[in-house]
Amino acid sequence: MDSFVRDARLAIRDLACERAFAAIVVLTLGVCIGANVAAFSALNAIVLQPLPYADADRIVTIYNSYPGAGVARGSNSCSP
Repeated sequence: MDSFVRDARLAIRDLACERAFAAIVVLTLGVCIGANVAAFSALNAIVLQPLPYADADRIVTIYNSYPGAGVARGSNSCSP
């Protein structure tokens, strides 16, 4: 534990001497932490939270099957 405290003090002292490098380090950490927060927020909203519908566990997907054409699962969408 002593060597960790000693290393932390040395790192802080070195960063205080090199102001431009310290600013780049802080900026990089801020951008990385912000990106991680944004990614987790999106993941949380899309995957981890339940759907905002009543009986969301009963939502189903309907699809077409064309075994003669070799298509096991076709889409119902009208998109081109």
